[in-house]
Amino acid sequence: MQTNINILIVDDSSTIRSVVKKSLKAMGFQVESIFEAEDGQIAFQMMDENEIQFIISDLIMPKMDGLELLSKIRESEKFNETPFLMITSVTDTEKIIEAFEIGVDQFISKPFSEAFLAETVETTLAGSKIEVKEEKGNFIEGIKVLVIDDAPAMRKIVIINLKKLGFDDDHITVAQDGAEGLKRIIKEEPTLILCDYHMPKMTGLELLKILQNDEELKNIPFIMVTSDSNKEKINESKKEGVNEYIIKPFNAAELKKRIKSVLK
Repeated sequence: MQTNINILIVDDSSTIRSVVKKSLKAMGFQVESIFEAEDGQIAFQMMDENEIQFIISDLIMPKMDGLELLSKIRESEKFNETPFLMITSVTDTEKIIEAFEIGVDQFISKPFSEAFLAETVETTLAGSKIEVKEEKGNFIEGIKVLVIDDAPAMRKIVIINLKKLGFDDDHITVAQDGAEGLKRIIKEEPTLILCDYHMPKMTGLELLKILQNDEELKNIPFIMVTSDSNKEKINESKKEGVNEYIIKPFNAAELKKRIKSVLK
């Protein structure tokens, strides 16, 4: 990972800015390359002055919030491909969807550990728009994806990330629980399944068990998508035959990595 880049931390809380700055220094970024702003308005003014190459911004701020800053960045001819990591304590899925649609690269929720921030920074930088665009095409050719999740907002977020990787509507199907997912698997024969763990009617694990007991269906690559990092549940899923596990929140780069690993 490249560490000689200019980073802008945008947050109205000086405490959060200090925590993020400390984590970045521990990752090897130079202190003289880390800049700070207390709102989006100041941050946008600093972009050109300091040749900013990566933005870490809070969502809720005075004067100009994170969504407004993100919009101005994506509308700017000079900065529109700058990697943008949004930090927030807000669980409003509509705002998260709006941010993804505008072009945020990744989300991280407060509170977060230094290790998780470091991992998220690394995947965000690895998954910048340029790199994702360069690798569109080959690895997704002929892949039909079934997205199974009971939360409409989460299905939309997964689809947004799939489209960042080059998938189109003709190659993406959705289901709202395991029972509907099973019907679609039998009828539409997807070549990749992205499935939530916790769902009503039939959970992701229950669906996985059914597929593993069917000779024709057990070889379909199955990626479990969940917000639960419980090691027991991960191990149980692996024991039942899950191919990969991805923990929310994730970006297009992380999703691409998981998909490529199951399609080898």
